[in-house]
Amino acid sequence: MALTGTLKDFGIAEILQLIGTQMKTGVLTLKDEDHRAEIDFSDGIVVGARGGTDKISIEERLVRSGLITREQYEVTARKVKETLKPFSTVILEEGMVDIDSLRNTMALHISEIVYETFSWKSGTYEFEQSFMQWDKRLVTPMKAESIMMDGLRIVDETPSVMKHIPSLDVAYVPSSRIDPGSIELSRGEKTILNMLNGQNTVQDIIYGLRQPRFDVLKQMAQLRQSGFIEPSSQEPTGKSSAFVSANINKMTQVSVYVLLAVMVLEIGRASGRERV
Repeated sequence: MALTGTLKDFGIAEILQLIGTQMKTGVLTLKDEDHRAEIDFSDGIVVGARGGTDKISIEERLVRSGLITREQYEVTARKVKETLKPFSTVILEEGMVDIDSLRNTMALHISEIVYETFSWKSGTYEFEQSFMQWDKRLVTPMKAESIMMDGLRIVDETPSVMKHIPSLDVAYVPSSRIDPGSIELSRGEKTILNMLNGQNTVQDIIYGLRQPRFDVLKQMAQLRQSGFIEPSSQEPTGKSSAFVSANINKMTQVSVYVLLAVMVLEIGRASGRERV
């Protein structure tokens, strides 16, 4: 199937619908002026993705999420070169990450890349049919129809969210005018409040929670709109998200329970492949 063109003429939702309906297998390459994303399909279902707006790899996401250390990443990278095994295989064999955590992280990584492309207003697309191999141990494929619905919802709701949280590089603190004990908050909102120390940026919080970016942004937008949080007067130190995750253990026992509950409730549709 020859499928090429511009995103102005044929949007990402329409492209996904076409590939999904025709149950095609191959790689969809999307490009705009500054970014490139590749989305893998098997019988019309998404099973992998690379690139995107953030250009972060699955390996880097594992580090920023605090699931592995930078040193473990470097050790694993060396073993990948020596053995020619996939990164995912090596870290599982070394016991650095359990299979559920890896599967969940890969699901989040792939979905984030795909959803990012819905905001691209210009650029080109090209679908090339090819044989697709992916690790079924680590994959729960994502149906194109589900991606379309979620992607369009995110695009529709993003402007209102960004009014309150316009940048991922800003750090927030709980408002001094609010007594957290006197207000009704969701588990997720309580967890976010416990992570706001004036140094952790919005991006740090997203990686540290290991949740979909838009879900975290919506919760933070609600907190900001309600006056429960405010921008920090401090300058972020640039500490990595691995630092954020490591320091989650310093929360109170209740806070840790809340964080774990939020993490367990998240993560559903997932996909990946050996080279993701």
